[in-house]
Amino acid sequence: MLGGLRPFSHPGDGSGASPRDPEECRMNARGSETRQMMRALSVRVTPSDYASIAERAQACGLGLAEFVRRCCLGRQTPARADLQVVNELRRLGGLQKHLFSQDDRHGERYAEVLLEIQAAIRRIGAE
Repeated sequence: MLGGLRPFSHPGDGSGASPRDPEECRMNARGSETRQMMRALSVRVTPSDYASIAERAQACGLGLAEFVRRCCLGRQTPARADLQVVNELRRLGGLQKHLFSQDDRHGERYAEVLLEIQAAIRRIGAE
């Protein structure tokens, strides 16, 4: 747990600000909407909790603030390890495909393994 959250503003403080509030959205130079980060939270955690949160944020490839924001709002955090596993499975699939095309005697077995690799990639993507 992240300890006690102490917001500088409270959702019920009458400001009416929410992530979907049009007042928070501005147009950037390219013409797309950007949300303005105008409120801050102060959170106290133990040194071990901080280290754990920072480690998890780094594993997701996110900054600490963005990681905490996503976790608190129930948004998905990417897992960098999943990307590494998928890339390795794709590499192995390529090698398996090469073996399949080169060896007529064991082609059926290579094809079975290739299908299993493809299924594993799909399972990781579905998580």
